[in-house]
Amino acid sequence: MSRLPDNLELMEEILLTNELVWEGKINQTMIDEWLSNFVGDVFDVDYERSIALWLLANFVYYNLNEVSHLFKVAYGDLVRKIVTRISGKGLEKALEETLQKTVFGTLGKTSESSSMLLYYFRTVNAIGMKNFLPTKSVDYESVVFVDDVTLSTHTGSQAWGYLRAEMGKHHGKEIHVLTMLASRAAIDFLEAKGIMVTSAICLDDENKAFSKESYVFHSHEDHKARAEKMAIHYGQKCFPKSPLGHGDGQYLFGFWYNVPDNSLPIFWSDQNGWTPIFRRSHKVYGLTEADGIGTFI
Repeated sequence: MSRLPDNLELMEEILLTNELVWEGKINQTMIDEWLSNFVGDVFDVDYERSIALWLLANFVYYNLNEVSHLFKVAYGDLVRKIVTRISGKGLEKALEETLQKTVFGTLGKTSESSSMLLYYFRTVNAIGMKNFLPTKSVDYESVVFVDDVTLSTHTGSQAWGYLRAEMGKHHGKEIHVLTMLASRAAIDFLEAKGIMVTSAICLDDENKAFSKESYVFHSHEDHKARAEKMAIHYGQKCFPKSPLGHGDGQYLFGFWYNVPDNSLPIFWSDQNGWTPIFRRSHKVYGLTEADGIGTFI
């Protein structure tokens, strides 16, 4: 069996990444507390913690600068898609005409993360406020719904529920979804419904921790099945509904403001006494003000 880097080496790598990229989000104490979740239920405790550290070392954390960059990339791709309809004009003129006929909105409720992200999207791309829903000042042809990730691939998904309702409100308009990250399956699903998707990063099976094509274990293939077994076991403890993440996501990424539930729950869950390394802020529905005190949405 191939040799994983020893725990001390992995710890040093993670702490350096934390300092340079993760904005000091975690520290040695937090890592130690997180590792204490792995108690030898599946394999020797030291081996379990080596796997956990290896997974953490491969976790991708998008800080604010990277989020801004991804929104710039996605917006540039969107503009190129739309302006191809306009022929015989220079790029500057085409861009101006495109913006005059395009409005942007959130993919979700006003209290959700997409509303916050819309501010960063608008400012980093210098888009005028009149181009954002609700608006009466733009006679628009295209509606672009902005979100961080688009990963779900079925008609019962929350994202599709929002989009179907919005398609009814904007009947006859060209509907776009713009995200920082989207799975290939989700892109295919939405485009089959007539929705155009633009994403800065397209996630394939290589981004899933335990898939056949996983980049996480490309040099340690012989550890992958054991790592998956361990992740499922502890995932069933801390997030029984989806031990490898919502929709069997198996992802290893998060943002400075939250971690998607498609990522491995062993990173973010706080259920059943589990101590997360990147705590996820959950959506809370139907609570009264008193019930919601102390809860972050």
